[in-house]
Amino acid sequence: PWQLLGELPRDHEWGKITAGDFANIRADKDGRLWTSVFYVIRPDLQPDKVYMTGDPKTMPKAFWNYYRRADEGSWEPEGTREKLLAFDSVGAGRIVGVTVPKGEHPLNKKDTIEHIAPDGTRTELTPKRTFGYTPDSTFVLATPRGDIYAAPAGGNEITLFRKNEPAREITVRRLVERGTRHILALTGDGNWLAAFEGGTTRGQSFRVETDGTLAFGQSFYVLHKPDDADGAGALDAAAEASDMGYLHVATTLGVQILDANGRTAAILPLPGGAAAISLCFGGPDFKTLYALGADGKIHSRPMKNPGALPWLPPAPIKMRAG
Repeated sequence: PWQLLGELPRDHEWGKITAGDFANIRADKDGRLWTSVFYVIRPDLQPDKVYMTGDPKTMPKAFWNYYRRADEGSWEPEGTREKLLAFDSVGAGRIVGVTVPKGEHPLNKKDTIEHIAPDGTRTELTPKRTFGYTPDSTFVLATPRGDIYAAPAGGNEITLFRKNEPAREITVRRLVERGTRHILALTGDGNWLAAFEGGTTRGQSFRVETDGTLAFGQSFYVLHKPDDADGAGALDAAAEASDMGYLHVATTLGVQILDANGRTAAILPLPGGAAAISLCFGGPDFKTLYALGADGKIHSRPMKNPGALPWLPPAPIKMRAG
C-alpha cells in the first residue's frame, strides 16, 4: 500500500497545488527526493512570509524554490529561483527553468532553461525561438546518451539538445487541435520515446534514432479517464527497468501503469482519490515509487522493479504483442 511520506509546505487557507506546472518531484543519482514548488510573496500580508498559490496572475511577485527532503522528514529551502525539471544523464547535474520576476533583475534577463553542472557551471539550453518554452510549462527528459528533449505547452514540437550541436526542433503530430504540453518518457531499453497529452486519453510512440531524432511516430498508448472528463489529465511519466517495458503515468485517476503494447495494465489510486500530478522512482535501489498528489501529499510504495533512469543500465524489453 501507499505510505504517506510528507506534505509540501503550503498555505491551507487559499493556496493549493492544482497542476503539474506548479510542483513536481525528481530523484537524483543517490535516490534522494527533490521537489520544486511555485511560491509567491503576498506584500499585503507579511512581506517576509512565503506563500504558495495556483493563480500567479493575482500575485505581483513570483519565484521558484527548491525544497529537498531532509533525513528527519522535513523540507529545507534551497533558496534558488528555479524550477527543477530533471536531472541529467549522470544524475548529478540539474536541468532547471529559471524564472525572473519582471523588474527584479538588473539585466531583465528572460526566462530560460539551463543545465547546472555539479561544479555550478551553467549552460543555457533555451532555443533561439523561445515562444512556449517557459520554465513553468516545459517538460524536460534526459536520456542515457546525454541527449535532452524539451517539450513546451500547447505546441507540436519537441526540441533536441545534444552536446556541441545546435538545438534541433522535431515536429510531432498533435493528437488534438489544442493539446496540452507533451509529457515525455523513455522506455526501459532506451529505444522508444512516449509522448502524452493531458487533454486526451492517448499517447504517441516514437523510435529514438542514433542521432536523437524521432521516427515512426504513431498513436499507441491508451489511458483511462474519469467519466466526466475529456482527457486522462496526464502530467508526468516514468518508465521502469523491466523486461515487461512498463510505463507509469501520473493522471487524474492516479498512477496508471501501461504495458509494452500500450494498454493500461493497472491503476494505482492515491489515498483520498487525489489526482497524481508528478511521480518518480527513488530510494537507495530506485525501487521506490513516489507520487505527488494534487492535495500536496507525497506518497511512496515499494516496487519489484527499479526505475529506468538515465544513469542506470537499460533493461531490454522482452514483452511481445499478444
